[in-house]
Amino acid sequence: MAHCVSCWGLAAKFNSLSLKNNPSAAFKPLSFSSSISTLNLFPRGLVSPRQMHMSPRRLSIVCEVGSKKADSAAKRARQAEKRRLYHKARKSEIRTRMKKVMEALEVLQKKSDAKPEEVLPIEKLIAEAYSVIDKAVKVGTLHQNTGARRKSRLARRIKAVQIHHGWYTPPPAPTPVRLSIVCEVGSKKADSAAKRARQAEKRRLYHKARKSEIRTRMKKVMEALEVLQKKSVAKPEEVLPIEKLIAEAYSVIDKAVKVGTLHQNTGARRKSRLARRIKAVQIHHGWYTPPPAPTPAPAPAPTA
Repeated sequence: MAHCVSCWGLAAKFNSLSLKNNPSAAFKPLSFSSSISTLNLFPRGLVSPRQMHMSPRRLSIVCEVGSKKADSAAKRARQAEKRRLYHKARKSEIRTRMKKVMEALEVLQKKSDAKPEEVLPIEKLIAEAYSVIDKAVKVGTLHQNTGARRKSRLARRIKAVQIHHGWYTPPPAPTPVRLSIVCEVGSKKADSAAKRARQAEKRRLYHKARKSEIRTRMKKVMEALEVLQKKSVAKPEEVLPIEKLIAEAYSVIDKAVKVGTLHQNTGARRKSRLARRIKAVQIHHGWYTPPPAPTPAPAPAPTA
């Protein structure tokens, strides 16, 4: 029986290639000679032979590329599951040991005629629990602070039992040390704080005076316009002194915006209020005719 080997580039790579097969058996794996044992021909894949259905008597070698990413992802998943089970077992052991210590301390606390020697086996259990907690912190099962809290809980509990039976007397609380801060006259911090306070008060009074001046000027303009509007017989020349007041008010508002007393938008609103008011008075007496409103453009005809 004749066999055919078809794989792109194999003829140039292999010096000796042998296929072991018989007509009746299934296709066996490839066997390569020693002359190609050191070649790294397929670093990212694998060689798998399979029988082709092109001809009943024809066999070929198919080079299939394997995915390293899939293998690494599966490996990481296995490692993660292994770590999870490992950490779960360690946490369970810590909970069990702490539970045993707490139960033993609870029994010892309820005893009316307990002896100090009965604490020794519990201290041994606590030492074992400490060892397990330290190992869990070392391998990363518990955070360092979490391990410290677990150990502190056991230490506080056994200390409370010893105090309850009078086997331990806690030391007296230290007397708090009273400190007094003396501010030296002429210190830089005190001087700078006082200076900032003086500057802030100076700015406040300055801005307050400017705002008051703006309100006063706007009030004068509004009152003059109100008197002019109520007149039945008024002349256009009577608007001139009011326009002068408005110009002075504009100047004060602009300066207040420049020095930061008013925001730019606030100053624009104040000026717009005066302009609208004098325009209304001029329209009322017929000295000013507003331009007609622009005619809106016709809507475009719908296209078919």
